[in-house]
Amino acid sequence: MPGLPEGGRETARFHNASCEQIRKEIEEARQMMNPGKTLKYLRKGRGLRQKDICEKLFISQQNLSLMERGRVKISVEMMDEILHAMGYKLAVVEIKDKRYGRYD
Repeated sequence: MPGLPEGGRETARFHNASCEQIRKEIEEARQMMNPGKTLKYLRKGRGLRQKDICEKLFISQQNLSLMERGRVKISVEMMDEILHAMGYKLAVVEIKDKRYGRYD
C-alpha cells in the first residue's frame, strides 16, 4: 500500500483479514441466532412438512413459512408451541452481560 512505512503493508493486510474474519464470525452467529431458520432446520431434521405442523397448531402454512423465513417475528409462546409440535422442548438461555452485571 502506498504511503505506509516499512512493515505497514503486512499490518494492513493482517488488519483487513482480521476484519473479514470477524465479519464472517458475526454472520455465522447471526444465522445461528435466527429463530425461523432454526425452526426450519429442526422441522426438516424430523422429516416433517410445514403442513404437518400447521395441522397440529391450527395455523396457516403461509404464516409458518413467513416465520421460517424471518418475515414475521415469532413470540416465545409460539416458538414453544411449534417446538412442542415437533417433539422438542424450548430451553431459555440467560446470558449475563458482564459490562452491566445483569441478565438479558
